[in-house]
Amino acid sequence: MPGIARFWYEMCLLTTERGRPVAASTSSFPPSPGRPLPRSKPATGRSTPAPPGNGRSHWVGQGPFAAVIEPFLAACPGPFLAAQGLRIAASQRIEGITGTESYDRRLGGRREYLRSIARVADEIRVRPGYLSESALRRGYQYSRALRWIRFLHGKALYDQGIRSDTLARRLGFADPAGWTRFVKALNGAAPSDLPPLPLGVWVERAIEDVYMGC
Repeated sequence: MPGIARFWYEMCLLTTERGRPVAASTSSFPPSPGRPLPRSKPATGRSTPAPPGNGRSHWVGQGPFAAVIEPFLAACPGPFLAAQGLRIAASQRIEGITGTESYDRRLGGRREYLRSIARVADEIRVRPGYLSESALRRGYQYSRALRWIRFLHGKALYDQGIRSDTLARRLGFADPAGWTRFVKALNGAAPSDLPPLPLGVWVERAIEDVYMGC
């Protein structure tokens, strides 16, 4: 694993936005796509803690999902606007995921899923190239970070038993087959074939992949 990826991963585990550590779900990374997927491990009784207090921050909504994905957002550094774009994408309102919320007040909280650099750039009023270039200068791919955020949203819904057609619609796919192709391209296996690992493990894999994909 590249040194910069390990550095950012260790840094994001040491601190959160409120200065408390986030419990890691496992000590090892799943392999990158193309290699065998990790096997599930026996439950340890540990769970990722929710943010302290009322669990609310300015950019990330309250709830377990926000706490679990925070290390991934911390591992993708950049200028304020670039970092803000990822946070908006991660915390956009998705029915069924506690703590996500919409930032599009003009549409009354209803809009299409933010999934591309162009859409995120339009949201924060910058050039798409600005987001891509700022990420590449720091060793990762902005577009791939957005794909992993989309996958993590989908995995959170999938783990709740949300029907595939409903899941696909909420994440902006034309049909369930689109979601399946997306997951296979990112992880090398269909959603039903992924090991039943905690969401935090997939966050670790996402951190590794956005850097190795450069």
